Amino acid sequence: MTHAMSLLIVDDVAWLWWYDRQGAIQSTGVDIVKDLPRFLVLLLAMQRFSPEDWRVNPTLGGAHPDPIEPGSALPADPLTLANNDGQVITLQLIEDILLRVRLRGRATRVIRALSPSPHPFTMVSLEGRPLVVKLSYPEEQRQSEVKILQVAQKAAMANADIEGHIPEVIFACDLGYSTGTIRDELGELWLAPDAAVPACLGTIFRPARVLRLIVFEELEPIVSRSGQDFLTAWVECVKCHYALWAAGVEHSDPSLDNLMVRVTRAPDGAEVVSGIMNDWDLANLRGISQHTGLERTGTLPFQALELLTDEYWRGEVERLYRHDLEALIWILPWVFLRMKGERTVTNPPLEAWQTDNHRTCYMEKLVFLGNMPDYSASPSWNLEWKWGGRLLIWLDDEQRRRQKLLRDVWDGEESGQLEKEPDNWDAEYQKFWKVYKYAATRASLYYLVALIPPWIKV
Repeated sequence: MTHAMSLLIVDDVAWLWWYDRQGAIQSTGVDIVKDLPRFLVLLLAMQRFSPEDWRVNPTLGGAHPDPIEPGSALPADPLTLANNDGQVITLQLIEDILLRVRLRGRATRVIRALSPSPHPFTMVSLEGRPLVVKLSYPEEQRQSEVKILQVAQKAAMANADIEGHIPEVIFACDLGYSTGTIRDELGELWLAPDAAVPACLGTIFRPARVLRLIVFEELEPIVSRSGQDFLTAWVECVKCHYALWAAGVEHSDPSLDNLMVRVTRAPDGAEVVSGIMNDWDLANLRGISQHTGLERTGTLPFQALELLTDEYWRGEVERLYRHDLEALIWILPWVFLRMKGERTVTNPPLEAWQTDNHRTCYMEKLVFLGNMPDYSASPSWNLEWKWGGRLLIWLDDEQRRRQKLLRDVWDGEESGQLEKEPDNWDAEYQKFWKVYKYAATRASLYYLVALIPPWIKV
């Protein structure tokens, strides 16, 4: 469903409302008694709407005459899709893996699929290979996830920390729908970007969104692994994330859902598990990407403390590498304290982190940091929790150090003003591994020590 329409009638006046992933549009009111001809023209026009006019995407939904509810049955027949590069793929959609019902935003939907087609690039048959189809509405002016992964793949050719640790794109295409189309047609009536927008209304403008389809290999959630396999995959994601950040590809949204594993077989039949840094649709290509900044990236339960502030949500705090690194660390207590395999334990702690209020999440995390000894991991994560707890203590110490520096400048104990913090990812990465090694040694997790990059001096 690309959009929705409704009529709101109050007494003798009717308003037409249009809703899509960019927001809502309300018409001026039509008096259905005094201006009956105009209202009848509206009804006659709607009577002649095609299924596409009524919000059914012709590529995905076919000529279905009736409204389809979110989560309804997927098309029974295979879909054949083509993109602007001349690539063609046939897909059989099987079942939803992820369905986020949202009024606005990306509204990502992930569907398990199979294909009898050859791979569009390698021409090797895809038959029997598990695939996923990602449908979403990204901002039109953002770099596409496919473009970002192409840049990442080039970087991988010279860096083993990236190679094999990013998802493989099988096929991609835009499905011919943009939320900007109707707003362009309305022009100044919609307060378009080049219109004279009153200052009090300027903040309502949001970028247009396009409906995009990407086919990936199917990966497994990182929580499908436990113990050494889980932490090895987590470390591989940390390494991949850093290497790409240093290469100019900034992920900007590390979260538990975005860490995956690829499971393959070695020549001797042994299982090989590789950590995959997934979901790059909110990433930035440093010096290339252009977006408004109105959409603050990040997943609240894993967001860095400094990004859970009003300043960040007003667009006054620049996201740095250390913020993403902190998000990767916040994943650890979430897993150690709440997860048993892929399932969440009964009455899990940290539930208050799952909020849409950044201030609430900030305060809850501060309370957690002050009371960490009161939290116990499941027996299978005891040693790992001791190690992860020391990483969190380091985050807390760093946060307090920065706050003290701010107070000293404000109080006049330090001369001058606090300069804008440079994004020194190399220094932050080095500091992380120093604390990482200390914590792993104290917890007797020597396999973690063995995963430290050989070029890191700790």
